[in-house]
Amino acid sequence: MSALTANMGSLLQAKFGNIQAYTAGGTIWRGGLVVLNLVDGLAYAATDTVDDGDTTRLLVIGFAQEAAVSGDIIRVRQDGKLERVWQGGATGKKPGRIACVYDDATVQAASAGKIVVGRITEVSSTKVFVDLEDRPVRIATGSYD
Repeated sequence: MSALTANMGSLLQAKFGNIQAYTAGGTIWRGGLVVLNLVDGLAYAATDTVDDGDTTRLLVIGFAQEAAVSGDIIRVRQDGKLERVWQGGATGKKPGRIACVYDDATVQAASAGKIVVGRITEVSSTKVFVDLEDRPVRIATGSYD
């Protein structure tokens, strides 16, 4: 058993929520937002992409239960509310609005082309709570989306 798999108890999923295992494609820190690259199937630390175009498809899958490096198996919790630092001004920083990835510890207001994290439930001066279970997969870009 590696140190990584020894970090958490074997009954953690049954005790504390929906946890799934993924293979890490890069360095991921414990507690950081994790995205799944739908092209290569690997998990990565969440990061904002300027334009994901047609080559990179990323989907937030939760937050890391332990640290990992490329090739490690990492457990990701997919449910619950997560406190994150807010990037940007007050626009979009309201309960009920959608938060998107800025980086693995920070979220920002929703806009086209951004990776959705979840719905904001609480706000403070510098942080927000985001509900990972209450989110659309993507932001609608038209009236038929």
